[in-house]
Order: sequence, then C-alpha cells, then structure tokens
Amino acid sequence: EAMTAAFLALSDRDATLLRLRYAEGSDNERLAGMYRVSSRTIQRWLSDAHEAVRPGGRTALARGGRISDRDLQSLLVLVDSQLELTLRGLFRET
Repeated sequence: EAMTAAFLALSDRDATLLRLRYAEGSDNERLAGMYRVSSRTIQRWLSDAHEAVRPGGRTALARGGRISDRDLQSLLVLVDSQLELTLRGLFRET
C-alpha cells in the first residue's frame, strides 16, 4: 500500500517510465526512442523516478504509526534494496 501511494504521487513522466520499464520490460534504447532523448537521459530519468518513490514509500509507511522506529528503519532498508522487485510486483497487481 505504501509503495502504491508513493507511485501515485509521481509525476506523469516518472510514473510512465517506471510502468514501461517494469510492466512492459522496455529497455533504455526503446524508451530513448519513444521520448527522442539519449539512453543516458533515460537512465538519469529512471534514477530520478526511483529516488522519488523512496521518500514517498517511507512517508506512507511512517504515517501508519503501527510500526516501531527500529522496525521501520529495517523495513526501509529492505524496501530500498528490493525496489526493482517491489515495482515489478506493484505493476503485476495493477
């Protein structure tokens, strides 16, 4: 739920890039062609989108208040380390 909330808060471009990457498996070259930019620009945009998801997920998890600070920190480390898998799972559900 927290990751879904974080994803929904993304800009349209960031959300579309992540959806194309994780739901449709588009690589940097294909995305670069679609957006008419370089692969390096796509790589930077995807990195920015990942960074935008992380704080949103943290905020949503912390807002729930049902988890201790220590457990929250442990969970956030896990989410960060598994972000790509988390996004793939999110897109499978939607």
